[in-house]
Amino acid sequence: MKTYAFATNRITNDTNFMCAFDAIRLKEKDYKGYKLLDFYYKISEEKYPVYPRFNSSTQRAYFVFYNRPDGIKADGDGETLTHYVAKTALLNLSKLHLVNDKKEIDLCISVNKEKSCNEKRFDFEDTFYADVYYELDKHQEYYYKWYGILVLEVEITHKVDNNKRFLFEKNNVPIFEVKISKKMIDEFGLETSGAKISEGRIEKAIVNMTKIFEKNIYGDFISNPSSKEYELMNKYKNEIKQFKDRRDREEKDYLVARSKRIEEERLLNEYQLHNNYYESIIQENEDVKNINEKLSQELDIAKEKNIKLSNENKRFNELNYAFKHFLVLLWNKIIMKMKK
Repeated sequence: MKTYAFATNRITNDTNFMCAFDAIRLKEKDYKGYKLLDFYYKISEEKYPVYPRFNSSTQRAYFVFYNRPDGIKADGDGETLTHYVAKTALLNLSKLHLVNDKKEIDLCISVNKEKSCNEKRFDFEDTFYADVYYELDKHQEYYYKWYGILVLEVEITHKVDNNKRFLFEKNNVPIFEVKISKKMIDEFGLETSGAKISEGRIEKAIVNMTKIFEKNIYGDFISNPSSKEYELMNKYKNEIKQFKDRRDREEKDYLVARSKRIEEERLLNEYQLHNNYYESIIQENEDVKNINEKLSQELDIAKEKNIKLSNENKRFNELNYAFKHFLVLLWNKIIMKMKK
């Protein structure tokens, strides 16, 4: 059994690479279109016809050879429904929020949905197919780090093999391995043995899983290369950051020194104002002192004049008394003469 096969339209001769679940869904949604396709597996340019099958016991889909050639090995037990739903839901996203709490991964990446796809083929030393292939939108840091592409591999029953991981890293293709937890598998019930396959069941699961992935995609990078251009850009970025940090520190030191100088100038001005005020008070006190001394001198003069005036008044009173006494005596003599 094979998970993927080629599908050629007998009328247009167009050929696509298709997984078994897509073939089964096409058969249910567009039976006429399905019947126009020839499914086959190709080995050394030889085409071996196959057809899609769903195993309800294992909830897996795969292609089966009509006549299996000798020497052909199965590539597994087929694709699980959970794996198919997950990779299809991931392809619906235009923004990826990649998260790993333990390794402090928290990236928001914009992708070009129109140029993204499932089952992208990579021909390195070996041929590999990526679960989900994205072309990244420009004007974001990771576009330059990863040469504008990113691969997501869905982990359910097994991890990506070391050879695939090594060759993707070697060829500068980043891989983020998405972990589908047992809790999610149980909640979606896509591994329930005996459950029938239907378009409604698949579409509902895709919609609900898309909503989950729109919030967070949990996993880890198993291939995380960096382009030389990005490393150089990152170097310059770090140098610019160091320059900005140094500039910010110097600006902060300058502002602190400037603030300190302004405060010192304020205190100096305040001191000068107080000093001028105190000097004005001292001057006023000096002026008052001079006025008091002058008043004291004038008071002494006034006292002397008052004493002199008092003595003159006393002398005047004595003379006045003597004069009055003389007049009384004179008057008495005149009266006595008149009586005689």
